[in-house]
Amino acid sequence: MMNNITTTIPKKPYPSPLIYIGIPAGVFFSNFAFKQIGFNLEDFKTNLNNRYIVTDPLFNPKWEWAIENTAQPLIETIQIAILASLIGCFVALPISFFASKTTNPAILSFVFNKSFLNLIRTIPDLFWGMLFVAAVSQGPFAGVLALTMFSMAIMGKLLSETIDAIDPGPLEAARATGASQQQTVFSSALPQVCLLYTSDAADEGLGVDLGGRRII
Repeated sequence: MMNNITTTIPKKPYPSPLIYIGIPAGVFFSNFAFKQIGFNLEDFKTNLNNRYIVTDPLFNPKWEWAIENTAQPLIETIQIAILASLIGCFVALPISFFASKTTNPAILSFVFNKSFLNLIRTIPDLFWGMLFVAAVSQGPFAGVLALTMFSMAIMGKLLSETIDAIDPGPLEAARATGASQQQTVFSSALPQVCLLYTSDAADEGLGVDLGGRRII
């Protein structure tokens, strides 16, 4: 025998009194802001025709001028990005092992390398660009140095965090056989992060290539 179950539908809550205050207040302050900035809808409609000054060159670009003036700088930009990515990723590899507690039991060495990567990462890449332009003058070399610091900071962070998450079992087995610290890292830690390191390095290189704003 089935029991009769009565369902009580809860009443719809009343609107908050703040709605009746907030909506008029929003309309009032919006009107006040429009008057303060001198917003005029008629002027907006009148000056809207000036958009052709921007849209016409946008949809009808001068390709000959663009190719003639940007082809060589574009190739130079890609060369700078690729070279800086390779150097930065290569330098970040040994530093990342020193910046991980999993592969670096020495506290002082770990703190120093970890702090070094954190410091580099907090400095904007444009600052590195200005610094190296002042040091070695303008040109591709300053761009390579600036992007090298940028790539090293990013790859150092990614790789050191990857090393922190590896399986410590192979490292303990290597130490149990009497292997030195370098042998342990090379034989047990590096193979575990090699594929991820290669993937991150490829992504970092592609990101720098496409990130034209980072190139000097």
